[in-house]
Amino acid sequence: MNKSGSIERIIQEEEVRGARLGNRFRYGAIVFIAIAILWNAASMKGDERAIINIVALAVFVGITVLHTLVLMSNHRMAIKLFNYLTLVADYALITGVLVFWQLTESPQNAGFTLKNPTNYYYLIPLLIPAFQFRLKYILISFTLFMVIHVGTIAICLHYGIESTRQWYEYVMGEGVILADVIPTRPVLFALVALTTGLTIRRSLSMLQRLASVEAQKTLLSRYFSPELAQRLVANPDQLHSGERRYVTVLFSDIRGFTSLSENLPPEDVARMLTDYREKITDIIFRHGGMIDKFIGDAVMAVFGVPETRGPSEDARAAVECARDMITMLPDFNRSLNGISAKLDIGIGLHCGEVFAGTIGSENRLEYTVLGDTVNTASRLEGLCKLLKRRLIVSREIVEQTDPAQFESVARVRVKGRVQPIQTFTLVGFPLVTGS
Repeated sequence: MNKSGSIERIIQEEEVRGARLGNRFRYGAIVFIAIAILWNAASMKGDERAIINIVALAVFVGITVLHTLVLMSNHRMAIKLFNYLTLVADYALITGVLVFWQLTESPQNAGFTLKNPTNYYYLIPLLIPAFQFRLKYILISFTLFMVIHVGTIAICLHYGIESTRQWYEYVMGEGVILADVIPTRPVLFALVALTTGLTIRRSLSMLQRLASVEAQKTLLSRYFSPELAQRLVANPDQLHSGERRYVTVLFSDIRGFTSLSENLPPEDVARMLTDYREKITDIIFRHGGMIDKFIGDAVMAVFGVPETRGPSEDARAAVECARDMITMLPDFNRSLNGISAKLDIGIGLHCGEVFAGTIGSENRLEYTVLGDTVNTASRLEGLCKLLKRRLIVSREIVEQTDPAQFESVARVRVKGRVQPIQTFTLVGFPLVTGS
């Protein structure tokens, strides 16, 4: 699954979790609304009109409980559909309460509906969708409010309302300050919707950035040590610009892997190759190398990109890495419980200039090195079998490190080069007797 698909899946999962959180919020709202209703009912001293508040609360509880049952079903489409139905039902319920009190409390005063504090209950269905990380819920909710509010104003103006500029009259009398109900209340609700929407948008943006960073770290961890991958995530420009670099290239291949695979069960081959890759990956990373690629049973590593310690230090690190890869083989072979086969490897080392940078299509970029240096290192690795050595290095490697630790092997002509190459190996490394 691609990055955008993963983000959409996470958003869908969070939408369901948000619906559950919003449902819990409704239960909390029920408690506070019930307290307010009981307070008002006590002050109204048994007025039968107070029963409408209790009925409205009961309907709200019923919607909430039904929503809970739908959420318990874990059916995504049913949950999404009921999210919309709950939104509409909440607005219808609040509007119904307003209409009731208008008709029973002040049928001759059209402005009573605009002044009723119940209008602020519209904030509940406007805020609950914020839990679900969907901007469209906020947009739909605010649109429903505006339709109801503008419709209410239009009806009130049609039947006639008493306008006033006095706040006392507005609060205690029958007059209405139009500047408050027409621009101020919609602006207030718009600010709430905008703030909620921007919060969701910023959260989604942060999620995408985090997903991008994690994807980069996952990709870079294929090539670099965790410490270097972390630095590259913080400074990705190191990988984007292609440039000529002086590096040391290491090629390694398992000797006779094809015939070895023919004599082992596939699951044993897979386990052995996985364990082997883990071992050499740790060794390469420990010496500061980059894993350019795995090719079946072969590996290509580069020392000197994207960070270099200098040509000599990079070459020394590559030589020590090759030494450790070879010396770890006896212990590795002993660890292959239940597998009779034993691994042996050949390694070729060469240093020189390469092109280092990111290449490939937009959907499949790859950081790599290219050039004759890479080809020569590969050819040197191929000579290990011919020369019966586990490690073959070029003269350039010897000159960059300590010549005393190497011994000459042979001058060999390799494919792609006109002049023969003088090859060397580490002093004291035994000959390979098998192929």
